[in-house]
Amino acid sequence: EIVSEVQRHYEYYYQAKDRAAQQSILEVITPKWRSPLEQAFLWIGGWRPSMVFHLLYAEAAQLIVPELAEFMEKNIDIPIFAPLSSTQLGQISECQIKTEQEEEVLSYRMAILQQDFADQPFVNL
Repeated sequence: EIVSEVQRHYEYYYQAKDRAAQQSILEVITPKWRSPLEQAFLWIGGWRPSMVFHLLYAEAAQLIVPELAEFMEKNIDIPIFAPLSSTQLGQISECQIKTEQEEEVLSYRMAILQQDFADQPFVNL
């Protein structure tokens, strides 16, 4: 009985999370209520804002795949099946570059902090 209740709880949780993702995926991925400590743990654990771009590209590729077979069969010269315009792709690319540059700066600063912390003696004699 307890296992069934826990299962129902998780089903409800993931259904609610799915509904929230349908409304705003960024709010699900990076909610505003996270504390700086939680954000730091995510960063240390490997989560980077640029991962959103990887998810976007993966989603765009999934939208293209069903039309790809038709594109190949009809031997069309110009791919008209792209879900994003060239302007949109350019804007996304610019945003991705800026985001990755900021990530590099933060990673560098984090490395300096970690080195400074590691260089401190445990006990002052």
